[in-house]
Amino acid sequence: MENHIGKLIINRMKKYEEKIMIRIKKDNSWQEFSGKECFDFIKKVAYSLLLEDVKHQEKVGIFSQNMPQWTFADIGSIAIGAVPVPIYATNIASQTKYIIEDADIRILFVGEQQQYDETLKIIDETSLDKVIVFDKNVKLSHPKTVYFDEWGSQNHDTVKLWYEDRQKIVKEDDLAMLIYTSGTTGEPKGVMYNHTNIVKTLEYLNVFGRITFFIKE
Repeated sequence: MENHIGKLIINRMKKYEEKIMIRIKKDNSWQEFSGKECFDFIKKVAYSLLLEDVKHQEKVGIFSQNMPQWTFADIGSIAIGAVPVPIYATNIASQTKYIIEDADIRILFVGEQQQYDETLKIIDETSLDKVIVFDKNVKLSHPKTVYFDEWGSQNHDTVKLWYEDRQKIVKEDDLAMLIYTSGTTGEPKGVMYNHTNIVKTLEYLNVFGRITFFIKE
């Protein structure tokens, strides 16, 4: 079994490229993403992060409500050995700043206007180099901010080989994601999950028939 959770998910999307992997209701209609479409978005994220010179095991923040772009940013980061750091979408600026500084985040994905506005309050006080905004309806007002679709549409020719090389160096005991607690009883604590933690959990769920998507047949 593949012990790189990014490869495991991507291989599943490639195998079932015509099947619907994500379905979301937006503006009273359903929007669907096939395996191929998901993989294409994930590659765009991975390539664009490499253009930002994101290093192996570097932390990448995701400050957003649940949406397809959140998933693409998460898996795209993991695919190149970076470490996604989810941030509660309801966090205020000071809580967000703490996590950004503690995890040394310089690339941050944000979802909608609320998260963007909170980020603007602290963007110049942190290590942030770029803020990538999922929602096109957000009004951008800072030179470090860019829309997700535009950012992902850069020319990726120079980094496609880097993507393959980066995947080869990811190890099963590498950090896969860093999830912070809510901080209700003190400062948030970062909980570390490596690739083996996640894959073994999926294996366990598969044994009891709870999940089959990520497991090889």
